[in-house]
Amino acid sequence: MQLIDIFLPMNVFEHNESLLTGKGKIIFPHLENDTVFELEYMPYNIRLKIPFVRFGHFFSIGYGKFEGVLADGTIITCSKIGLSKVSKSEIAFVLLEKVLIGKQIKPSTFKTKIIGSYLGNAEFQFKEYSVKIEDKKNDEAVKKYCVNYGNILEGSELTISTEGDLESIDIFKFANDVCLLISLLNGNTVTFNRYELISKESESQEIWRIQLTNPSRGNQSIDLNDLSDVLNTILLKFQELKPDEKKCLETVIGYLNSTNGKYMEDSILNIAQAWEIFADQFNSETLIFPKEIEILKADIKKTIKNWKKVNSITYDTSLISNRLTSALTWDKVIRKIENLCNQENLNLKVIKLDTSVR
Repeated sequence: MQLIDIFLPMNVFEHNESLLTGKGKIIFPHLENDTVFELEYMPYNIRLKIPFVRFGHFFSIGYGKFEGVLADGTIITCSKIGLSKVSKSEIAFVLLEKVLIGKQIKPSTFKTKIIGSYLGNAEFQFKEYSVKIEDKKNDEAVKKYCVNYGNILEGSELTISTEGDLESIDIFKFANDVCLLISLLNGNTVTFNRYELISKESESQEIWRIQLTNPSRGNQSIDLNDLSDVLNTILLKFQELKPDEKKCLETVIGYLNSTNGKYMEDSILNIAQAWEIFADQFNSETLIFPKEIEILKADIKKTIKNWKKVNSITYDTSLISNRLTSALTWDKVIRKIENLCNQENLNLKVIKLDTSVR
């Protein structure tokens, strides 16, 4: 066993943990408490802890908010918290909204360490954004760890900057788009939980959040020779999509990146659903049932009606009827997929997609 394998877990987790302490206030509509606090960040978990107080169980009523200040005067706020645990020594809260560390600024730079992407450097200009992705010295080892235990650790650093000031929500949305497309290229979930906004005057605000996403993995199917060129190209196309088309692509990528480590039938189902969702959204032709399918649908309904009459069935049988007739839509789905492939000039034999079985 190599020395790096022995010390890797400790080093990895140290870089994915943070502890802030100070004084603050827990504010609920019916109750307020001035207290010292500990704010703890770990992969996929943020906890706010205060010393035990006798009336602490009253925090279980509804939601509250948190206001705190660190020893250096930095302000911390969270607009929505809820009670998660009461023990003899402390009370813990779950943070249900973003944690804002520092005062609000006009950002020109966004910086984060992304979860699920560990190797590969990129640097390019996209419209008003300068985008840079850097991997770190130990990212080969981090990637090996995450392949075995799931993508829960921060890896490559993503920096997005502009010449002027932008609304933080705009740069945040763009960063999410970049991570989504890296997810497509890597074949696994890529996201971020904490990031820093920096102004032209070098003022900064840090934001913590927890993405409620399953750190899943698929299979990387795109060979990246130049990450900068590939990302720049697909970002341009992605930005041209309508909001519902972007949402569709996000859903499809999620299905495709959830196919590894599952039972074969579950993986096949995920892939089939991805094709169905994509074809339904991007098919330009309106399809109707073939005449023979419409005849079969009518015959099924007629048979159910006669069966009810002969057997004196009094309860509602619409569920049975809907289940049987909805199965006939599969033919329509297959034709949508075939039309999409023709529309995009995809060779079914090359991509090994067999639509011959109805």
